Amino acid sequence: MENGNVGTNVMRNPEVSNSLPLAHRGNIAYWEFKVLDSTIELNGFLEIPKEYHYIFVDQSQNEIILADNDSKQTYVCDIIFTHQTNLEIVIGRGWLNYVRDVNLKAGDTLVFLLYENHPEKLHVCVVDRV
Repeated sequence: MENGNVGTNVMRNPEVSNSLPLAHRGNIAYWEFKVLDSTIELNGFLEIPKEYHYIFVDQSQNEIILADNDSKQTYVCDIIFTHQTNLEIVIGRGWLNYVRDVNLKAGDTLVFLLYENHPEKLHVCVVDRV
């Protein structure tokens, strides 16, 4: 990301209010995410923006590795596909371990990177703390 931009192909995700600009370059999808109180509650889930659902073509995938780019620590997380109204993809178990380990607070900003050819690993980095 040059000068804090996420690229030229930038869009807003109206479905996720705390999702900041989204971008896609080649086979890498990345997005910024502003942490909310609900994101770090005991039953908090991390929602994958709808623009990147196409990467998860195999809905039998039941786990994803969350890889912290700073500490190099990895977290095995549940990946949950729901079809209540539309397809929703959320990260469950394991997410809160990451939240606690890096001491996330509401207002912190994360960047997620997801490689299309490796949808089993979601890279994350804290880029701004409150």
